[in-house]
Amino acid sequence: KTTYRDRPKKNLQDINSTHIFYFNSHSNKLPHFACIPSFLSKRSTSKDTVKKMSPSLPTNPSPLPSDHPLVDLLGDKLISKSGEVSTVDALGGKSAIALYFSAHWCPPCRNFTPMFGENYTKSLQFKGLEVVFVSSDRDENSFKEYHASMPWLALPYEKRDLKDKLSKMYKIQGIPSVVVLDCNTGKVTNLKG
Repeated sequence: KTTYRDRPKKNLQDINSTHIFYFNSHSNKLPHFACIPSFLSKRSTSKDTVKKMSPSLPTNPSPLPSDHPLVDLLGDKLISKSGEVSTVDALGGKSAIALYFSAHWCPPCRNFTPMFGENYTKSLQFKGLEVVFVSSDRDENSFKEYHASMPWLALPYEKRDLKDKLSKMYKIQGIPSVVVLDCNTGKVTNLKG
């Protein structure tokens, strides 16, 4: 059974300039956090409003160079709603990348995903954030069904070795977890995320 503390009703909660979703799963006694830097999560209503508030965001996305650290990290292909897409094109012109570690079988994930998805579609994507779903699903059909409910990209399911590498690299001990990376450097922007 999962309980939620300080769960936001409509907006993200602002704690120390970072928006944090916190929940505790009693089954393994580990707290789980998903952190989004506040510069990405200030509420806005439209793409034009965001551009006026944040003129430094890229307006004409350009592909990443093929030797970019994110291509090394995520591989050369990602999955979008329309199928396979090159990583350099999909992540070009973005300010930050959120790696979203999640799975369909996980109740806290199924509760968090709609809230995260709503904030992404209403605001975060217009501020330069791209999300890449890193699946811990037990089979490819579960992955496809769960990814269909998400508005963002995914690491291809068959790349299990890459998923394991990312989990170890970012010390993922529970899901859902979000790790936010700077798109220019590929480095973590928030050590709590």
